[in-house]
Amino acid sequence: MSNGTLQTCRLYEDYLAAILETFGQNPFTIQGLREKGIIFPAKKTLHFFRIRKVFVRYERGRPSTWVVSPACREYLAKRRGAV
Repeated sequence: MSNGTLQTCRLYEDYLAAILETFGQNPFTIQGLREKGIIFPAKKTLHFFRIRKVFVRYERGRPSTWVVSPACREYLAKRRGAV
């Protein structure tokens, strides 16, 4: 896992945990996040998380579907297990 991905997973752990609790390993859309009341942290966008390899495109299309990257899921699982 790159340093940028690790730092992003650590800083936005609660946000990513909310996504994983809601969707698990299933793909999600940005509209799906909004419908569930999960909004991006202040001034952060899909692009921010995508270029840091926190979100990975699951399926291209309209709308595209996304998943939390395996590396970030593994990191969060270790963190949640240690707490």
